[in-house]
Amino acid sequence: MKAVVFEEFGGPEVLKYVDLPKPVPGPGQVLVKTMSAGVCKADWRVRTGRSQWLTSPFPVTVGYESAGVIEALGEGVTGFSVGQPVHVLHMAVYGTNADYMAVTADDVAPLPEGMDFDAAAAAFNYFVAWGLLEQVVQASPGQSLYIGGAAGGIGTAVIQLAQHKGVEVIASASTEEKCAYLRGLGVEKVFNYKAEDDVAAVKRLSGGRGVDYVYDQVAGPAFCRQFDMLATYGQIILYNYLGGYPEDREIIHLLQSKCEGCYGIRYFSIHVHDTDPAGFRKVKERVLGLIASGAVKPPIYKVLPLSEARRAHEMIEAGEVLGKLVLHPEG
Repeated sequence: MKAVVFEEFGGPEVLKYVDLPKPVPGPGQVLVKTMSAGVCKADWRVRTGRSQWLTSPFPVTVGYESAGVIEALGEGVTGFSVGQPVHVLHMAVYGTNADYMAVTADDVAPLPEGMDFDAAAAAFNYFVAWGLLEQVVQASPGQSLYIGGAAGGIGTAVIQLAQHKGVEVIASASTEEKCAYLRGLGVEKVFNYKAEDDVAAVKRLSGGRGVDYVYDQVAGPAFCRQFDMLATYGQIILYNYLGGYPEDREIIHLLQSKCEGCYGIRYFSIHVHDTDPAGFRKVKERVLGLIASGAVKPPIYKVLPLSEARRAHEMIEAGEVLGKLVLHPEG
């Protein structure tokens, strides 16, 4: 079978399209034939050596998520059948960018009848968004949020789930093209953070009140200025730290100095589910149901052949992807 692997950490150039033996499912595993594989920011973290969860030795097969059809069942597997369409999310060992993958039964979730494989391969972003809106906090109708750099996969998912819940969205992006994309998602309050100060823009677009939640994937030295975007009892929810750590690490002192706002900080990682597969199955079932029903619709930016995974990673790093990028095996 064909697979995308890397033998050292680095840029997209380390990715290789190679032949590997077709796996055989062991006890408790299923063999899935890949129909569509998603590409996400987490792939960048693993490929560059920034993921603390990667434990597989080189060569590492790329990919967190995919959708496909069960081809074989390992010993002891129940509740699944050959030919059944499934979603695959394999965060511990990685490896979905391949024609076939043998994974534990906990790593697969049945797809609702008739669900599109590309939409299913985009579901990971919506699992994260569900955690951000339903598990870290319980966002509710009448509340508001701000999300910056919102034109990517997770930003899109947060926006769509927030809209589904009746939560007002303020969103920003780095180009006018991306701002137009956000408006196309139905977001009315959009600004270009390269052209306008984000704190001032959020205050303006919220009528001076601020928002209940700021969703931040950057952190970085300027992290703490985001407290000025919050309404009373507002929270900043971190879900990555692409810009590094805050310059002021005495966060407790800073929160105390702004005590009249009663602000909070939360951090969310999808790995909270690593020790709770039963709970994660419920999240997957709910999110896949929303996508299958059309309540949320993952925008597929482009479909590339699996052999062009390097180009897909280049597109992700260049920040040009609006929505979700997926790969199709060629066999």
